[in-house]
Amino acid sequence: MKKMFLAAFAAMVLPVLVCAQQPQVVAQPEIPVAPGTTLLTEINITDNDILGMIKQAVPAFVQTAQVSGGELGEFLKNADLNTLVDAFQDVEVVRAMQFRLAATTTPASVMSFYAGKLTAEDGWSRVLYDASVVGKGTVSVYARDSQDFFVVGTDPVKKSVYAVRTVGFVNVPKLAAWAGNSMKYFTALEAKKKPVAKPVAKKPAAKPAPAKKK
Repeated sequence: MKKMFLAAFAAMVLPVLVCAQQPQVVAQPEIPVAPGTTLLTEINITDNDILGMIKQAVPAFVQTAQVSGGELGEFLKNADLNTLVDAFQDVEVVRAMQFRLAATTTPASVMSFYAGKLTAEDGWSRVLYDASVVGKGTVSVYARDSQDFFVVGTDPVKKSVYAVRTVGFVNVPKLAAWAGNSMKYFTALEAKKKPVAKPVAKKPAAKPAPAKKK
């Protein structure tokens, strides 16, 4: 009787344990391809692979680099990557794509295409639009239920379009704090790199000629 009970218990529990150990398959989020663009690069990472490893590895790497000091340690300290990782801690999947613009395709038409795809009817809202970050390009950020984020940007100089979509909760306050602090640091860093104009030395005033004796 005891053996039969153990066998029945094992038959019920083992499938549950096996399923629990198998990583959950996360579907790739859709990124529409704008007309007049060609795919150059695509990256797909989930919690089951590289994304999960990044979340675990970055804090340890930052701590080691900061202890060792030097320029890298100072950079990582000010870049505040731990806050960035915390902001994306509950993100399950990240998909990023880079496209090349055709000669006849304008950045404005691409941004209009994505605005038409990410509509309020589907639950999307545009939370950011900026035309001052990427040279003469533009960046838009769309959100849906704090669980789905879509970022699209154009770089006319490189004739490129970048689209990134994340699925999972993003801690927006932490992300905003990281972005603000990082912007201040990199702005100050760029200011240090600019050569300081040396003051032009004034020429000594010419001495008046001695008066002629009469």
